[in-house]
Amino acid sequence: MIRDMKSIKEAEVYLRTLIELLAGVVLWGLVFQIPFFFVERKGYYVLGVWYGVVIAGLMAFDMWRNVPKSVDRGNAGARKYTILTGITRYAVVLVLYGFICYFDFGSPITAFVGIMGLKVAVYLQPFTHKIFSKWFSWKEIEYPPYVPEEEVEPEEDRDII
Repeated sequence: MIRDMKSIKEAEVYLRTLIELLAGVVLWGLVFQIPFFFVERKGYYVLGVWYGVVIAGLMAFDMWRNVPKSVDRGNAGARKYTILTGITRYAVVLVLYGFICYFDFGSPITAFVGIMGLKVAVYLQPFTHKIFSKWFSWKEIEYPPYVPEEEVEPEEDRDII
């Protein structure tokens, strides 16, 4: 929910980051499929790569959708919500990956590597940010200095998951 100008700026940053991540995932898929053009069952392997890329893109979209919701929930609520959405996201990924394996839509190994393209995209994001900032003339968004609303004491017996 966008409440003020700071929230609008945050939403713009989140959207830019999603675009940059998706571009990195697609770039990973394009680069990673090249070696499979020289094997016998190229369609099988390349299809696996692109199923993985689509799943990675869906994961990025889900995180883009849920991170702002998590931030608005406070400490305890954010932790619970983040864990719940993370478990749900990985359960959906496992189901989609299971369909790929069961119905033999494409290579499960190359699909897994396509899914790992999200991790590659995260590392590439500073570079895609620089490139996209120049291409689209994106200006850096300046934030007012952060002032915490209240000091929160750390919990001593915190469970680590």
